[in-house]
Amino acid sequence: YFELIEMARKLLMTSIMTFYFPGTTAQIAGAYLVLWGALLFTLKAQPYARSALNGMQLYALIVQGVTLFYGLMEKSERSSGGSVEGSVLQYVVFGMCASVPAYPIFDAF
Repeated sequence: YFELIEMARKLLMTSIMTFYFPGTTAQIAGAYLVLWGALLFTLKAQPYARSALNGMQLYALIVQGVTLFYGLMEKSERSSGGSVEGSVLQYVVFGMCASVPAYPIFDAF
């Protein structure tokens, strides 16, 4: 059953990020609502048989939230004439995104 829920979440995320309120912060806020719903569902349901997989799902959702937050910061800085390019946060977000596939390796220790 969880595969259907996860596919619906991904469809909602891509729909919101593509079609609703394009180019606004409301677009990111809508994606945050879907993300929080998925995070709460995953915490409550623990849909995977192995706890390591539940942990990886939670970590991936948290990284997605951090990425959305960075996008929100970038959007607000650009609208005020600034930029967050070259900031440390840019590299932290990149490192977190790159670490998601490596989560099982770190979880083994």
